[in-house]
Amino acid sequence: AVVAAAPQQPQTAALTQLMLPGDVMYEGEVFANIPHGHGKAVYLNGDRYDGEWNRGKRNGQGTMTWAKGGQWVGEFRDYEPWNGTGLFYYDNDQYDGAIANGLRHGQGKYTWQNGDCYEGEWLNGNKHGQGKIVWGVGGEWNGTFRNDQPWNGAGVFLYEGGRYEGTITDGRKNGTGTFDAANGDHYEGEWVMGAFTGTGKITYMNGEIYEGQFLNGK
Repeated sequence: AVVAAAPQQPQTAALTQLMLPGDVMYEGEVFANIPHGHGKAVYLNGDRYDGEWNRGKRNGQGTMTWAKGGQWVGEFRDYEPWNGTGLFYYDNDQYDGAIANGLRHGQGKYTWQNGDCYEGEWLNGNKHGQGKIVWGVGGEWNGTFRNDQPWNGAGVFLYEGGRYEGTITDGRKNGTGTFDAANGDHYEGEWVMGAFTGTGKITYMNGEIYEGQFLNGK
C-alpha cells in the first residue's frame, strides 16, 4: 500500500521586513515572501497589529492597537476578530465589548457612524437581553431585546416605517404611545399588541383629523 506523505508545513524565517499592499510595513516571520508566523504590521493610518499570521492574513492570537484610540486583544481569523474583548472598528462603526466565534456576544457597546448607539447584551451577533439604544437624531429606548428587536420596555424606537414613542410588550406596540409614519401621518393614543385599539387621534399628512375610537388599527 502507498501511504501519502503528510503535507509540509511552511517554514518561517525571523525578522524579515516586507511592504504589503496598501503601504503596510510588516516585520516578522514569512513564508514564500508573505507574512506567516509571528509578526508586526504598521498600517498607513497608524494602526498596529502584533500577533500571529497565516499565509498573509491575521490568524491566531494578536493585539490590534488603533491610531484613533483603543485596543483589541484576542484571536483573529482571516483578518477579523474571532474570540476576545476590547475595542474594534468596522469601517466607520465602533464596537467595544466581547466577541465569540466572530460575532458580538456578551456585553458590549456598538456606535454607528450616524450617531446611533446601543449598549447592552448581545447573543450571536444580535442585540439580545437587557440594553439601551440612543438615537443620533434624539431619543432613547430602554428595555429587553430579542433577536435584534425591542421586546419589552419604553422610550423612543425608530423603524424604517416611522418613529414610535411609548411602550412595547412582547415585541409589539402596547399601551399608550405616538407614532409618526414615514408618509407624514401622526397617531397618538392607545395600542393593543401592535394595532391602534381604544381612544386615539390621527392627523393625516393632508391635514385631515380623526379623533375617536379605533379597533385593530381602523
